[in-house]
Amino acid sequence: MRTIKYLFIFIFFVNCQNKKNETKISTTDTISIKKDTIIEKESDFENKINDSVYLIKNENIESYCFLYYSKDKKENVSFDSLVIKNKQNNGIQKINIKKNYFLFPYEITFSANEDINFDGYKDIQLVNYVGNYNSSHSYWIYKNKTKKYKHIIALDSVYNPGFDSIKKQIYSEWRVALQEFHSENYFWRNDEVILKEEKIKNYVTGLEDSINLYTKKLVNGKYIIKEEIVENNDKKIGF
Repeated sequence: MRTIKYLFIFIFFVNCQNKKNETKISTTDTISIKKDTIIEKESDFENKINDSVYLIKNENIESYCFLYYSKDKKENVSFDSLVIKNKQNNGIQKINIKKNYFLFPYEITFSANEDINFDGYKDIQLVNYVGNYNSSHSYWIYKNKTKKYKHIIALDSVYNPGFDSIKKQIYSEWRVALQEFHSENYFWRNDEVILKEEKIKNYVTGLEDSINLYTKKLVNGKYIIKEEIVENNDKKIGF
């Protein structure tokens, strides 16, 4: 009888120790998560922080990037801010981007893995307009000297940009319905985006077999502009 009594005491003691150990593990995990509230919020399955605020996370070699946005009852998206945490010095950069974007959640494109100015560092891209034929983005380039990102405002109005890392140029092709077609070519000068060449083609009113061709080209530091009416032999107006 005494043996059974001691056995129960031993089992009770072991169970208490296990619970104590579980409590220690749980406490440790909680402390680890609370060291960075951003990571805790990002871990939410639906990226939902509360009833009105959502989060998308991206990262590159230099930084963690967190996009905060909200949705109204019609699912229209409004961006709130971009919070960037530098991996080297733990510095925080907050960019306020409040604006009515008239976007739906599935139209959001947000990345931090393309080097748009060809300097070897990855930059940030965030959509700001989506249309039937054209779209545009905002871009922030990484400046290694300051460990922060710089907004290149000129790129906000460049439609459908493509970045050629070999030629180190930016290409843009866009159109206005089936009437007007644009082709543009840009290059970088320090942190400035410079137009190298622009072409515009459109139908001449009343002359379906002809097109109006406008060209603007940078030659020796000056823009040479030419405008002419040419035959549309192949009946294709696009580039």
